[in-house]
Amino acid sequence: MERYVMQFRDYLQQSGYSIGTQRMLPACVRDFLEHGSFKSLQEITPLIIGIFYEWLHIRPSKRKGGGALSGMMIRHYVYALRVFFRWQEHSGRLSYNPMSGLRLGKSERISREALNEGVVQELFSAAGSYRERVMLHLFYSCGLRRSEAEQLNVRDVQVRHRLLYVRSGKGASRRVIR
Repeated sequence: MERYVMQFRDYLQQSGYSIGTQRMLPACVRDFLEHGSFKSLQEITPLIIGIFYEWLHIRPSKRKGGGALSGMMIRHYVYALRVFFRWQEHSGRLSYNPMSGLRLGKSERISREALNEGVVQELFSAAGSYRERVMLHLFYSCGLRRSEAEQLNVRDVQVRHRLLYVRSGKGASRRVIR
């Protein structure tokens, strides 16, 4: 089964998925295949996937020291299995996608709250250098993700035109911030 995981990783790379996705999705598929210890992919049914999905809700997290998996992590597993089995079906290795038509319950989403003005002021006052304050202003006012900020280059900031180019955003998207 490990060869399927490695071939899946190669497929994700060739399809242009991000490096993080190339690591995460095969790891999720590997966990699924090891959990069921299958001899072939043809043995996998929607019922088996449903049982695995239920197990994810009680499975201890490796990072949280025994706490349950987050809803987001469970969604990652479901997405990984959807992409994996769709790829298996399109490549002719499976005649039936066991994920098609399978309705798994939606896990709860944690709503995010914006920082209040006092916390933002505290954050800016904690910045030790002028460089840190400028970076905070840039990231906060433009709503950049950490990964987007890490990828910024000097040429992406057009001060004269008051533009910021985010060339590698979430999902490999690009955008211009005015």
